Amino acid sequence: MRAYSWDKDLQGLEAPDIVAFRSWLLKNYSRDQAKKVLSSFHSALLEMVTQGVLANDPAGKISIQQSRYKEPVQIPSVKEAQAMLRAADNLANHRNQSIAKHWQRYRPMVYLAADSGMRPQEYLAIPTGDVLEKRVRVSQALDRSNRIGPTKTSAGRRYIPVGSDTLEMVSHYVRMSGRSDADDFVFPGSHGGHQTYNNFLRRGWHTLMEKAGLMEQQEDNEDASPIYAPYCLRHFYASMLIAQNKDLKTIQERMGHADAAMTLNVYGHLIRIQQAEKIDEPHGVVSRVLGTPCGEFVAQGL
Repeated sequence: MRAYSWDKDLQGLEAPDIVAFRSWLLKNYSRDQAKKVLSSFHSALLEMVTQGVLANDPAGKISIQQSRYKEPVQIPSVKEAQAMLRAADNLANHRNQSIAKHWQRYRPMVYLAADSGMRPQEYLAIPTGDVLEKRVRVSQALDRSNRIGPTKTSAGRRYIPVGSDTLEMVSHYVRMSGRSDADDFVFPGSHGGHQTYNNFLRRGWHTLMEKAGLMEQQEDNEDASPIYAPYCLRHFYASMLIAQNKDLKTIQERMGHADAAMTLNVYGHLIRIQQAEKIDEPHGVVSRVLGTPCGEFVAQGL
């Protein structure tokens, strides 16, 4: 709450100001974290109303819904994904050795995210023993409190085929880091434990978006924010599966969804577009039944 640039005193806050704060939270933090912060803020305002400090609670009817997929997800284009990967390459080879050192870790993370569709909470917690010869295994993830635990659902425990170049990049980083224990984290933090989502967001992701030229200016604010959140690479991966005409069951399993309904809820619009583009009926259904273009049939009857 302190990090946000409030342009009004507490007593002057209105519902639109809280909506703007909510948008900022969702853009800069995970949905769960944003929901907790907004809830805490609402509780604090209610207490101030009780004590007579405020006349009303401007956050009373403003909340963050549980489902993040009420609207179509934001998916980077192929060019934007290429820009992200090139930016990761450039940062890992930066002339500043401190920057290059950090991105020798972040670069394989970004490539793995794009090539596997793993959730950030999954690749931040992946142990070296889950990097296999031709795929990765997802066996654990960070929970809402940034603690290691089981995957989001039992369907989250899965094997995902990954490109050989990406796997070699990840394996090379592990070898160069000298971690041989199967329980060691592939991408540990400086303290040796796992990284937190918010730490990666601030120190890695924002830098990547800036380098890739994927920032946007915020209204009434001089600061620019990333156009996409880390989850965008998961959605990009799913869009590539759909473009490759993978069947629904395969997409569901790769994404770790508990059922096909979840997959359709998130990516159904892409699947419908892909299916529509595959339809090859230049003369429509009637001409197919009649075995002749509809125009010819009509002309013959005149």
